[in-house]
Amino acid sequence: GWRIEADGQLYRRGGQAAELGYRRVLKQRPNDPKALHFLGLLVFHEGDAPSGIAHLVRSLECEPNNARGWNALGGMLIAADRRPEAARAYQRATEVAPSDAEGWYNLAICERDAGELESAGLGQRKIV
Repeated sequence: GWRIEADGQLYRRGGQAAELGYRRVLKQRPNDPKALHFLGLLVFHEGDAPSGIAHLVRSLECEPNNARGWNALGGMLIAADRRPEAARAYQRATEVAPSDAEGWYNLAICERDAGELESAGLGQRKIV
């Protein structure tokens, strides 16, 4: 059967074979957080933003302490012009992994771009 590698090897291959592989995993294990995560990334990058976001949200419902997932969701939401939701995703990433600079950086940039300069400065200080 299909196995989801921790490093996303199937995702990096991309294309229909990768999508089919993730869908097969999800048929057997509908709440597999890695399959949901990587299928979400794959379909998002293929142009289906709503489906990609939905898969990533489901992945995070199954694995809520996945800071990388929250950061990925934030990036998708930024690309979909859903900045307030992206800020919440980045905030969640900082709560899950407070020592991880990526979440703080993304949150600071998101807040800066939204004109929340005071909050953005605080986020940037936390990553230094």
